[in-house]
Amino acid sequence: MADAGIKVVITPTILDALPELAQERPSGYLHGGSYSNCPGLFRSSVKTIFVAERVSAGSHVPQLNFQMQGTFFHEFGHAVDYCRRISSSDAFMTEYQKDSTRIPNGVKNEFYYFTQNGSAGPSELFAELFACAMLPGDGLDTRSINLTRAFPNCFEQVKKLTL
Repeated sequence: MADAGIKVVITPTILDALPELAQERPSGYLHGGSYSNCPGLFRSSVKTIFVAERVSAGSHVPQLNFQMQGTFFHEFGHAVDYCRRISSSDAFMTEYQKDSTRIPNGVKNEFYYFTQNGSAGPSELFAELFACAMLPGDGLDTRSINLTRAFPNCFEQVKKLTL
């Protein structure tokens, strides 16, 4: 991604790198939370991936981010999507609609972050499935495996891009 001008910043917390976000809530954080809870983000305005070494659960003191690798790949997925506009493409949206219409409500509730209204749902799904495709096979937790099973058509689209 260097040829696209994408930088990666490892920071103690997201708010250490971007204090201006202290009063904002990340997109899709429907159950509360703030950027102190956010393990990473991609800022297209500065073409930079930020990955936090520490995250806060609720209002607790920030603790080590044990999911830095997954966070990096998720945010890298956003960067790829920014450069290639995949999540908004007709091909991806067709598969997203196919998968979304067959998912039971309980599964939709579990994966609400990836079924948000507007472009956020497909964008977050693409980034997370990109992370799933990039992580080593034994690096996927149960939630990630279930996500790939809930969105099999989208996951196939993503895997084609990453092979």
